[in-house]
Amino acid sequence: MSTEARNLQNRHFNDRMEEDQHFCLKWNNYQSNMTAVFDQLRENEAFVDVTLACEGSQLKAHKFEEH
Repeated sequence: MSTEARNLQNRHFNDRMEEDQHFCLKWNNYQSNMTAVFDQLRENEAFVDVTLACEGSQLKAHKFEEH
C-alpha cells in the first residue's frame, strides 16, 4: 500500500472515530450550586426588572414569560 493510500485510509478512520464519539458530562452538586447562584443573583439584584408590591411590602423580581 502506498503512503498516500495509507494516509487516506488513516484520515477516513480518524473521521469515523470522531463521528462515533459520545460524551457524558456530570456536574457535581448541581442543585445546590444552582440554588446558591440564584440566591446570589437575587441578593445582588442582578437581572431584576420588576418590583412586586402588596400591602406596603415590595419584592424585586425577574419577569418571566413563557412562550
